[in-house]
Amino acid sequence: MTLNRPYTFELAAMALADPGQQDDIKALAERNGVGPNHFERAVLIVTAIGASGERIEDFVRREYILDGWLHGYLPLDASPNGTSLTTWKLGQFAEAHYRS
Repeated sequence: MTLNRPYTFELAAMALADPGQQDDIKALAERNGVGPNHFERAVLIVTAIGASGERIEDFVRREYILDGWLHGYLPLDASPNGTSLTTWKLGQFAEAHYRS
């Protein structure tokens, strides 16, 4: 399976939001094909993004949008500013793409 990069960042963001659950989220990541090295690196990247002042939620959502455009599971005319493209919905599109 090809690495679903936005999903990896989403899991890293979840781990940072609730540090007490980091081991469980890391285990979930591994069960879903994200290796421990990728997960740990994603945590470091998301930490740096947050430290820069950017909202981590915005970063993760943008990663899904860019990935969707690049891999064709999101139409190029989809508006990144629209409220209908939630991170959850984008994650579902990505999941369907990477599982196929």
